[in-house]
Amino acid sequence: MGHHDLIKLFEIKAWIKEFNQVHQTSFKFIVDVDTQEGKTRIMIDQYGYYQRAITITKQEANDFKKKGYEMFVPDLIEFDKMLIIEYQEEPKMRKGAYLAIKGHDELSDLDKDAAYKRAHFKQLKIWESSKTQKQDLFQFLDN
Repeated sequence: MGHHDLIKLFEIKAWIKEFNQVHQTSFKFIVDVDTQEGKTRIMIDQYGYYQRAITITKQEANDFKKKGYEMFVPDLIEFDKMLIIEYQEEPKMRKGAYLAIKGHDELSDLDKDAAYKRAHFKQLKIWESSKTQKQDLFQFLDN
């Protein structure tokens, strides 16, 4: 995750704050700031049971995997209301990189999408190229 990504995630969080003020709601999304503490990290098993895993050692991560858990770090998450927001960049070649592509397509996140659904999280994907990002977010929060 780069500097540009963090700027966009905090822009989305500012939109959420604006929505909260206008609609008198209290969404409390946590932003993935790409640190070791993993504030947005969740573990989801094959049955949809999820567990927050803010701080986790490599051994604990291995133990979770042995029990059938998968680990995910969403861009923004609201645990109380079971909501996840992912900022999606379309695939594009990185400058100066050999066969390195940054971004997502509709197929690259199928496992993650299925796990979020199993755990009953509602998910919004905000695409980098979308001209209606803020409107899409407000509609998602309004449902």
